[in-house]
Amino acid sequence: MAYSYARKLTIDNTKVSGSGSHSDFVVYADLTNNDFKTTGNGGLVQDGNGYDLIVSADKLEDGSGKLDYERVEYSATTGQVRVWFKVSSLATGSDTDVYMLYGDSSVSTDQSDAVNAWSDGWVGVFHMDHASGGAINSMGGTDLSSIHDNPTEQQTGKIDDAVDFDGSNDGYYNTTQNMSDTVKTEYSTSSWIKIDSFNAPPLGTWLQWNDRHVSGTYQAQSFYRAYNNGGTNTLRLRDICTGTSSTHDYGTGINTAQWYFVYGTWEGNPTNSSKLYLDG
Repeated sequence: MAYSYARKLTIDNTKVSGSGSHSDFVVYADLTNNDFKTTGNGGLVQDGNGYDLIVSADKLEDGSGKLDYERVEYSATTGQVRVWFKVSSLATGSDTDVYMLYGDSSVSTDQSDAVNAWSDGWVGVFHMDHASGGAINSMGGTDLSSIHDNPTEQQTGKIDDAVDFDGSNDGYYNTTQNMSDTVKTEYSTSSWIKIDSFNAPPLGTWLQWNDRHVSGTYQAQSFYRAYNNGGTNTLRLRDICTGTSSTHDYGTGINTAQWYFVYGTWEGNPTNSSKLYLDG
């Protein structure tokens, strides 16, 4: 096995928040390059599925530095590749370099490893860019395959495609994914959202999980909701666990028709342990 070509990809440290370095951090890259086309289309990639186009920590031609990555798209004709890859250490004080290796005619099997790319505590990873049949879990667990009513798929999203719910009768996706006992003590979730309108209660829910653990009774529930709170556009995270609830509202400068990265955390039973973060 020998990759004939290497192209450096630099992660700008000024775009990395925090201090020190982040361990096992998953990075997204959307790249288009003529070299990444297949040889039949004027490029240097040998395999028609892009299997010999990999992400590596170094440019050694044997590919021994290959990183764990998930390939979500490859185009042999345009040279576009979209990948999520995990770096062992992402620095804030200096740039981090990785390499795209390509051009190995001996590679005919998929070198990506989505499960290990997302292995650091993730339970479910859903890109919501599916054409039909529900969202696939990149972790290899249960997919969001139970579709209620008719959400509109393959709409323009922040990163590739998205799913549009009209807020009236589009229903939801459902999964029987086992969230495990760990989730009942602490968890974090994240999603890109764009809201068309903020209505008065009842609140519009875009993410909810429930855990039936004891005799059919919900032992833990979490709701992410958007609503108009007395004239203020508001996002809400509400967690309930064995009778104890925690709520965090975010209502500063939230607009319609704008993409937001929403991150929520819950640290367990204590009241007010829910935290909701926007674009940060």
